[in-house]
Amino acid sequence: MDDILTFKKIRNNSEIRKYLDFLDNASEYGMEHAIHSANTAEHILKFLGYDKREQELAKIAAYVHDIGTIISKKDHDQNGAIMFLNILGEDKCNEEVFMVVNAIGCHEDQTVDPVSPIAAALILSDKTDVCHERLKVEDLYHINKISNVIAACQKVDLLSNKKRKTIELRIKIDTKKCSVMDYFEFFLSRMNYCRRASNVLDCNFGLYINKDKFL
Repeated sequence: MDDILTFKKIRNNSEIRKYLDFLDNASEYGMEHAIHSANTAEHILKFLGYDKREQELAKIAAYVHDIGTIISKKDHDQNGAIMFLNILGEDKCNEEVFMVVNAIGCHEDQTVDPVSPIAAALILSDKTDVCHERLKVEDLYHINKISNVIAACQKVDLLSNKKRKTIELRIKIDTKKCSVMDYFEFFLSRMNYCRRASNVLDCNFGLYINKDKFL
């Protein structure tokens, strides 16, 4: 029983916590994003009727998916997967661990479809976390255009519906800070990736901005 991978164990792991706490102070890839992504990934699979074990594995993968950013933003998905394996140790590796590692390692690879519901839930939870609350400095949107777009996203909801087989991202954008076209310029590739991840979950992906449907 001690070898079973659980979210509680990962949440209490001092090494992972140290990485996420550091990233929380230095970037938008830290503890807050980790917790938000973990809860979202779990809820996606829960509302779509996946079993509790898959929900927990998705929650674990989403919680640790950005730890590789401690090394570099570039290739952080693959770095994070290797780091997670090293943290657990060879004696803890099993099929479930490899499922989590695979999800972490491919969450930025937009050239292929997600390989599992766990990976799909991770991608959706990560790529839809675009609310202004992620920014660490109130006026950070003056620094670059991507931050400007995130600052403009005042409310973000991700809704899963098993009966209708839909996953919908509903965003309220402050058009005084950025236009809807600015959002598409920077995040269209993310939204397409979310659509492919939704397909893996046998769902259609919908994007609504200020109540207007775009995807």
